[in-house]
Amino acid sequence: MNILAVFGLKVRNASLYRYGSQIESLFDEEMKTEYTKVVDIRQEAVYSSHSIAKEQRDLSMLVDQIERISNGELTATTDISKESAYYEYSQKLTNIGQGMEKALETQMKGERMKIDLITNVSHDLKTPLTSIIGYVDLLSRDQTLSAESRDYVTILINKTERLKSIISDLFELAKATSGDAKVDLEEMDMKRLVEQTLGDMADQIEESGFAIRYQCEATHTRFIGDSSRMYRVVQNVIENALKYSLKGTRIFLRITEADQNIKLEVINTASYEMNFTEEEIMERFARAEKSRTSEGNGLGLSIADSFTKNCGGEFSIRIDGDQFLVTIQFKQYLEVNK
Repeated sequence: MNILAVFGLKVRNASLYRYGSQIESLFDEEMKTEYTKVVDIRQEAVYSSHSIAKEQRDLSMLVDQIERISNGELTATTDISKESAYYEYSQKLTNIGQGMEKALETQMKGERMKIDLITNVSHDLKTPLTSIIGYVDLLSRDQTLSAESRDYVTILINKTERLKSIISDLFELAKATSGDAKVDLEEMDMKRLVEQTLGDMADQIEESGFAIRYQCEATHTRFIGDSSRMYRVVQNVIENALKYSLKGTRIFLRITEADQNIKLEVINTASYEMNFTEEEIMERFARAEKSRTSEGNGLGLSIADSFTKNCGGEFSIRIDGDQFLVTIQFKQYLEVNK
């Protein structure tokens, strides 16, 4: 093809044709050079596109590894290549996850050892304590004892009963936290449970001198739980309020419902300064009242927490100034659940 013809020019003589051939040759060289540049640019763009895609894929795998570790999969790894800019970060995350896994295993092993120790000690103490209670009972029936001796026997009876209660609580708590506790789930009624517990504790409540204000604002109060354990839960939180409330104040019990949940709240005003966190008071043997003048053993709320969770519920504590609020929450058992 003649280059001049391309531009619509007519070739009139050989000289002009010769110039046209030279121009055409020059044009072809320029076109080849530009074409080569375009090909190089295109190849660079393709390579850059592949590189960006690989980098985005590696970043996506790194983010996925972070999410898996944060969700509890501490041994999560990735297939990021060593050449990747994210390889080092992925390896650091892997090392962190493995370190956390080992620390968790060590902690769980320690917890299991403590639970086994408590279980074994509680079991070993039951036999001699039963004998002591038996002998104390025989002494209490002895009509020849002096008045002073009878006073001592009465003290022995009270102390042995308290020791029996503590050992029983330790044993129950150890079983509840070990995961070996047997739970008999059945349909229950929160309203009936609270009213029955209040009725059974009527003498204890009257002796304490506190007024209890009970209110049920819920229509559907049924839930699934273990009746014996949930009775103990409600009993424990009410006893806790009776032991640690400020004299002259009232204790409030309220049942409410929201979002297909049934909730029991127990609210009291503390008789002491609550300079502790919600987490601290939930620890075993924790006593809110540092003077320890009351008969509590620091296990009541821990047992209530463990028993509630064994039954599939939620147990929480909130401190607001002098107000101490315990919340027990379960999913409502409605007709649609059947």
